[in-house]
Amino acid sequence: MALPRARCWLVGLCWTFLLAANCAFAAAIDEAKAAGVKAALLKNIAALTTWPENDANLVSTDARDSPIVIGVLGRDPNGVISFLRSRIETPEGLVAQGRPLQLQDLKLPVGNLEEDSIVSSLAACDLLFISEDGESAWIQIKPLIAVMPIVTVSEFEDFARQGGVIEYFIDVDEGKVRMIVNMDAMRRAGVVLSSRILRLKSVIILREEANTE
Repeated sequence: MALPRARCWLVGLCWTFLLAANCAFAAAIDEAKAAGVKAALLKNIAALTTWPENDANLVSTDARDSPIVIGVLGRDPNGVISFLRSRIETPEGLVAQGRPLQLQDLKLPVGNLEEDSIVSSLAACDLLFISEDGESAWIQIKPLIAVMPIVTVSEFEDFARQGGVIEYFIDVDEGKVRMIVNMDAMRRAGVVLSSRILRLKSVIILREEANTE
């Protein structure tokens, strides 16, 4: 009788371990927590980016007072912008480089993308966040934004390989939010991300020429 009891105890222990591991894994990639991490990373990116001196957003107004504008494309299904907005709309707001952060929802026109409205809307942005459901919008604006001094950030898969600057992804093995930084896209945009970002263990560096066949 001792052997079956031992086996039952061992099987029970294994199931307990697996259940605990699954719960820990689920907790590690909790969507609300991931949204908070991504929002915090957006704030840090704004704080650790250098834009070109001839950026119209800096020369047209006093840079010390002008906001850092984060444009938003997509419906924000994962709640990243909702989380960030809740922090920005507090009495103290959010500040990066001594400048307030400001969100701007962008709506693409049905007609010609060359019309002044969308070009001026994009030009007013310092960062552009494209949510997971915004890939089609990104494809539309990519020709316009490629050489604008804008840090593009998105959640959808292969964004960095499609020419975006920063792509968020979930490392399921570690249960962490990580980033892919496309160095060539960053160079084309004329912006500089601080080494404090690029040296993070959670960052993967992508160079487009290394992926050409």
